[in-house]
Amino acid sequence: MQVDPAIRERLQENNPFSFSAAGDPRENEYPDVEGVDQTVTRSIMQLIEQKQKNPGTPRAAAVLGETGSGKTHMIGRLIRAGSKGKPAFSFAYIRPFIDPNRGFRYLLKEIVSNLNSKSFVRDEYSQIEYVCGKILTHVLIETARRSSDKKVDSIAKKCQEDPVQALKLQMKPKTREAVCRFTKKFLKESHDELNASFLHVLLQYFFYEEKRSAARRWLMGKAIDQEDCTILEVEDYRSKQTPEALEDEAHQILLSLDLILDHYGDRPLIVFFDQLENLTTKEQLEKFNQLLCNRSPPSFHTKKDWTKKEDHDSLRVTTFFTRSIHVLSSHAPIQRRVAKNR
Repeated sequence: MQVDPAIRERLQENNPFSFSAAGDPRENEYPDVEGVDQTVTRSIMQLIEQKQKNPGTPRAAAVLGETGSGKTHMIGRLIRAGSKGKPAFSFAYIRPFIDPNRGFRYLLKEIVSNLNSKSFVRDEYSQIEYVCGKILTHVLIETARRSSDKKVDSIAKKCQEDPVQALKLQMKPKTREAVCRFTKKFLKESHDELNASFLHVLLQYFFYEEKRSAARRWLMGKAIDQEDCTILEVEDYRSKQTPEALEDEAHQILLSLDLILDHYGDRPLIVFFDQLENLTTKEQLEKFNQLLCNRSPPSFHTKKDWTKKEDHDSLRVTTFFTRSIHVLSSHAPIQRRVAKNR
């Protein structure tokens, strides 16, 4: 249907989203207009609830709309709902990459950067620290079961009720080192497919606050300097690797992160891919599909009508993360542009 240009201009002038549509929804600076996009919001909330009940089942959603129609604002609404635990989920907000040859590295950097942010507005801990608390809680429970140590059992029960208690444990240096070694041994025995370097640095991040800054840079896939390598007790190999090898490493770290989230996270990871209309070349679109589905050729669908349940159900795809839901936000149908660029 053709819209009169004068009417369209008037609507845009009075659009509450038009001046901040391209902003960052994590900043919580946007007004929320009740009644706008509620059907879409409810549909995605249902996906999240389904994912919580069936973590291994792939879930994805595509949200389409013109520039200024409120897609990014809707993402902000979902993030705020998650921050209140209604329902509870971790989140990562991802803008489009530019260089398709750095796709996995870009995704790793953005995922880890987001997980380093706070889950809640007044939270003391980041999302990744919360997951580490869950890991240590699991280790304490297993230790108590094996040793029948009442003191360890008491600590484990407190941490089980609130995983952040594991982050507050006061340990002497030797005890901390021993617990770190035991945790690494336990995880390696339980999950031999974990990337060894990733596991080592993740535990350095968790157990040693003074190493956290260097560990964060490493986990984001950055080539850290020799001083940081010494701090983390890792080799300085990234500066010497080929781009292809770095992409492969980022891929492997993402898979290890997925495994950790799958086994020790108690909430799904919602990955918001926003402003996908900026992916315009064939190479960008093919790489995005590889990141999203971990396979090729393109196999996801786009839907304009979210009022029908069958439309919502048809958007189930093989997602990259086992415990994640991918929410795709774009101005134009992605699949159509994939076909156009093939």
